Amino acid sequence: MDSKVNCKEHVLKVNNHELVDNGHTSYFSKMPPATAEQLTIAKVLSRPDNDVNIRCYVVQLQELTECTEDQAVTALYDCENNIERAVELVLDQFRCGATEEWHTTVSSVAKQGTPSRHQNPGRI
Repeated sequence: MDSKVNCKEHVLKVNNHELVDNGHTSYFSKMPPATAEQLTIAKVLSRPDNDVNIRCYVVQLQELTECTEDQAVTALYDCENNIERAVELVLDQFRCGATEEWHTTVSSVAKQGTPSRHQNPGRI
């Protein structure tokens, strides 16, 4: 069997272009840039700590700081599963008296219209 009969495409990436080789012809095709969502997914999937036993870290953090499970999970998430940083974060929260609640702040901007001549007679 001739190897050129196999039309399986081989792909080589070169500077945001793709070299597509199907055995008969070769051509470059423009690859679209990755979206923010695709980059985030790639970042999450390529983390080396995917196999970390999070439950073990939660138990350790609870034993060291006497915090609740929710506090431990949140601290570990905020510190990217670094147990030492999570301990410091929880202890700082207890020391500063920080609350566990999330607050939404809304700033209301007063509507200011253009001043009329009757309101400010001295200005033109």
